[in-house]
Amino acid sequence: MRYPSRPKTKKDWELFDEKNRALAKMIADSSEHYYDVSDQQFSENIKRFSRAESVDFMKQMKNDLEFYKKVLNEKYYLNHPEKKSTHRYTETLRIAKSINSKGKIMVSHINTFETQ
Repeated sequence: MRYPSRPKTKKDWELFDEKNRALAKMIADSSEHYYDVSDQQFSENIKRFSRAESVDFMKQMKNDLEFYKKVLNEKYYLNHPEKKSTHRYTETLRIAKSINSKGKIMVSHINTFETQ
């Protein structure tokens, strides 16, 4: 069903808003990163990885974590601890903690290949 390009009635606006919400949800779902999913969901998703894929993904995770650690240890934040409450710092800290917890899950997943 097509909606008018310039909604005028309440029904047209409701249809427009509904399609807009659906588009926003689709964009949000497609741009989800591994550090945004829950640990349980991450654990379920990596079960399909082979050992080689797991090791490669672990290297990528280490590179990502190193980047976020550099941001957290910038001289600016060390010289101005009050700026650690900014959105950039808190979001970086959240991502770094998430990558760290996912890394622990990945290590245990890789270790299961060695015990088999």
